[in-house]
Amino acid sequence: MKITIIGVGAIGGYVFAKLSEAGEHDIQCVTSPTSALLKQQSIQLSSDNQSLTYPIKQIASDYAQIDGDIIFITTKTTQNSTVFPRLSSLKNKTFIVIQNGIGNEQHLAKYLHQSNTIIGATTNIKVTKKHTDNKVTLHNPLCQFNYALFQQGAVTAELGALFNQIFTSVTHTEDIYQARFPKLLVNLSCNLASILYDACMQTLSTSKEPRHLIEQIGKEVIQVAQAYQVDIAPSRIDLLLNKLAEPGFKGVYFSMKEDFDAGRPLETETVFDNFITLADQAAIATPVTRSALNQLYIKLEERQLSKV
Repeated sequence: MKITIIGVGAIGGYVFAKLSEAGEHDIQCVTSPTSALLKQQSIQLSSDNQSLTYPIKQIASDYAQIDGDIIFITTKTTQNSTVFPRLSSLKNKTFIVIQNGIGNEQHLAKYLHQSNTIIGATTNIKVTKKHTDNKVTLHNPLCQFNYALFQQGAVTAELGALFNQIFTSVTHTEDIYQARFPKLLVNLSCNLASILYDACMQTLSTSKEPRHLIEQIGKEVIQVAQAYQVDIAPSRIDLLLNKLAEPGFKGVYFSMKEDFDAGRPLETETVFDNFITLADQAAIATPVTRSALNQLYIKLEERQLSKV
């Protein structure tokens, strides 16, 4: 069975490296026409003072060349409006959407033929990759992965064994909200606090003000999640903050903070706006989150004006 990976950034590069390591798969990588990987044609995975290079045998920038039976989508959600329509001709495929935020599967389903299966997934893995090289760095060894079926198509491959080749802990949840809300807790609270306080992952835990903001936003996310029958223990916030306090996270930033600093588009729609929509639909008040979002949008406006 052939596997295609769309988006060979940090997550996509990690998925490619682990599947290559397994040595059982025919893997195709799909990237942008300007990607350095088209020349380098390899991914270097570094972790625990070890670095291994995995050659990319099949790489393309033309979506018409996609021929995998299982297709991983690991692009940033800011690219969804461009990527998803280009997949409309594909049939009888299994799509695995590993992205931040919520609502991605619904968006993809608008373009896909009903014969396709859609799986929504999240992971707590922290990997980084510079835009100019092929090196993917793994910062935490606890690679948990949650996934759920969103759309049942004509063909659904057995995915458990495949996911276990990539991640250390794999959980199949009952619905897409159960797969996405726990990660949304991290995406919302930590990304907002990181940008507003210009804080690395460790500082988010060890500095009073960003830590307090994460705690308050986290409580609001948990309340909204409960309205959609997803129970998240309040202790999960403390566990997150205690994890971020570890020395390995000093000087390491969440991807949205990196995008903000680099002037790149942010995943505001899927992470922030879609959450607020769900909160409104459930009539759950989220004053702390809304206030933090207003501050973020002011910063984005100021950044835009500085370019004029």
